[in-house]
Amino acid sequence: MPLRPIVSFIGSPTYQLSKYLCRILSPLVGNSVHHLRNTSDWISVANSLQLEPDETIVSFDVVSLFTSIPTDKAISVALKRLEADQSLDERTRLLPAEIIKLLSFCFGAADFQFRDNFYHQKHGTAMGSPVSVVVADLVMEEIEEAAISTFAQPPSLFKRYVDDTICVIKSCQVDAFHQHLNDQDKENIQFTVEKYSPEGIPFLDSLNKINDDGTINISVYRKKTHTGRYLNFESHHAAQHKAAVVRTLFNRASSHPNTDGEKEKERQEVFRSLSLNNYPKGFIHKYKHNVSNDTKQQKEPNAKKGFAVLPYVKNITERVKRILQDHDVMVAVKPMNTIKSMISKPKDRLDDYDKTGVIYQIPCADCSTVYIGETKRSLKTRVSEHERCVRFGQTDKSALSEHANRLGHNINWKDTSVLSNETRWHQRK
Repeated sequence: MPLRPIVSFIGSPTYQLSKYLCRILSPLVGNSVHHLRNTSDWISVANSLQLEPDETIVSFDVVSLFTSIPTDKAISVALKRLEADQSLDERTRLLPAEIIKLLSFCFGAADFQFRDNFYHQKHGTAMGSPVSVVVADLVMEEIEEAAISTFAQPPSLFKRYVDDTICVIKSCQVDAFHQHLNDQDKENIQFTVEKYSPEGIPFLDSLNKINDDGTINISVYRKKTHTGRYLNFESHHAAQHKAAVVRTLFNRASSHPNTDGEKEKERQEVFRSLSLNNYPKGFIHKYKHNVSNDTKQQKEPNAKKGFAVLPYVKNITERVKRILQDHDVMVAVKPMNTIKSMISKPKDRLDDYDKTGVIYQIPCADCSTVYIGETKRSLKTRVSEHERCVRFGQTDKSALSEHANRLGHNINWKDTSVLSNETRWHQRK
């Protein structure tokens, strides 16, 4: 079975650099007339369309976009856009050449570990790196502009969301334009095509059908594998999560279909699906038109508030949440048990000493005292600093050293352990 490595970059050496480059490059993306921000953007465009009798709608999809992007082309496109950007100095003091050097460094650091073996990604951008999405978009904008400007009878409409493309084109030109797209970068970027059928053509989560007058009829699209299962009402989750399911489905039923008949048909389908998931009629009617209650929690728009994430325990979390909200603490609720926590983890387990961003404890060997600390760096690095302080009697730099030297006790280094992870360092004062 061929596999694609999707590696989380969180905590990796180049993660913060990748996020910084993403902030610099992001304003360069989306300035093309072919860019789509979301499904609503497409629906707005589709509502104004009227196809000619000899036109059709087709969808193109890039094969394995991120791992297909050639890094040399990505660097070339990024450099050209940076040099033409008049507002670059408002986001960074780095020169375009310096930004490109850092970008190349990020591309070359796509290493990962699997089953105790280390691998280096030789081609494409890494799936999981923050900057990969931006770079892929820049390359796709370059390819589509070249394809459209050099085709004899270009599409009358060409819109793209990341790697999904939809266009209105002469029916007789579909195959030729498909081949022309694939000719732009034969060795790397290849497109598949989905042609219009009597059932319509899916794009994002909308199903698009051509009416007799050339206008587009839009409804909600569900894949054939869709089972109709949503968060069950009887599951051990907070009521606000279940209300969010109702609001989300009814909001989509109102925003996606572009005719009253399709809207009503979708509302009936949503009501049927929720009923099968044990949602009471009263609960559905209560929340199908309601907006989020988050704004009701805000007493003062500019007031500084705390933030807490609570595990959900029925009849207990609700009470704690009300108390915290009375003290201007915003509260989010998460389930205690998830499918992720129940299945085996495919990633290699890190040794405690290699973990970063942890809360740890180190016990004393001669008494019951336990030192508890936290570190953003690896535990191995922090423990070695404690050991050095104890060894050289640097009591002002380590509470462990102060305890050991004042009482003449030994530290039980071998029983050092991790208590928890601490990842929200940016919120620390």
